[in-house]
Amino acid sequence: MLMPRRIAVALTGTFLALGACTPIGNTILPSESLGASSAGSAAPSEGSQSPVQAKIGSRVQIGSEQVHVVTKVETWKGSTYIKPDKGNVFVAALVKIQALETTTYNPFWYKVRGPDSFEYQASLFGRDPALGSSNTLQPGRTVQGWVTFEVLKVAASKLTMIYTPGFFTEEVEIRLY
Repeated sequence: MLMPRRIAVALTGTFLALGACTPIGNTILPSESLGASSAGSAAPSEGSQSPVQAKIGSRVQIGSEQVHVVTKVETWKGSTYIKPDKGNVFVAALVKIQALETTTYNPFWYKVRGPDSFEYQASLFGRDPALGSSNTLQPGRTVQGWVTFEVLKVAASKLTMIYTPGFFTEEVEIRLY
C-alpha cells in the first residue's frame, strides 16, 4: 500500500519543516527579573549538544518564547487525601514562566532524575497552586505554580529537574540541591 507511506512521508516533511521554523537553543540569563535570587548564571558553550545546566534561581531563556525560573524547592507532606507511598516523599518545585512571545506550558513537560539515574514523572495531583496544563500564555504575561513529584526519600536531596518544553526544543536541567 502506497497511500499510508505517502502520508507518513508527508507528515515527516511537515514536522521537519515546523522544526526548522522553531527557535532552538536555551540560554541562562542574568538573574534580574521574575523574582529570581542572585544565583549565578552562565551561558552554555557554543555548539554544545548537552542540555543547559541551571540551578534554583537561574533564569533560562527557552528559544525566543519564554524565560523559565525554578524559584523554590520544598518537600510537601501532602494533604488529607493525597499522601506519598511508604518510603517516598513529595518534592514540589515552584516554577515561574514569562512569555516573550505566545507560548505554552504544561507540568507534564517536567521530570526529575535521582542520583541513581532513575526518572520520576510529575504527579497528577500535588501542591497548590499547581502549574496549569496545556495553557496559552500571551507575550509579557507570567504564570507561576508548583510542579510536584513523588520520589524515593533517599533520592529527594539529590534531584535534577528536566524541563523539555514543547516538541522541538532542547532539554534544560535544573539542579535542585
